[in-house]
Amino acid sequence: MGGEGISAKNLKPVQRRMFEPAPAHESTVTTSNDDDKNEEPRPTGGVRGLASRFAGIPPSGGGNEVLETKLKNFTKNEVDKVRKEFEKTLSEERAKREALEQLVNSLVETIDQLQKGSL
Repeated sequence: MGGEGISAKNLKPVQRRMFEPAPAHESTVTTSNDDDKNEEPRPTGGVRGLASRFAGIPPSGGGNEVLETKLKNFTKNEVDKVRKEFEKTLSEERAKREALEQLVNSLVETIDQLQKGSL
């Protein structure tokens, strides 16, 4: 067993995953066109193979009404909380902006009066 090297015998797998394509030496599709020979073989199984994998799993949407209601209420509460925080911050920023506008206007008036007085 030790130093004989790698055997040239092709071993076939016992089980293959459905999403893995078949190796080229096991391809079942034979075509006469030269264009098709350059393409890789398509995986087999299709929709029925996928459907059989999920046979024991119940479809979504069943029995999750309580969880969906809790999630909906949580999301609604979080949105309301963020909205209130945003409105509070927005009103504070508006008040600061209005105060700055009044200050700028008073400074402009003072500058105008000083320029008129110096002329």
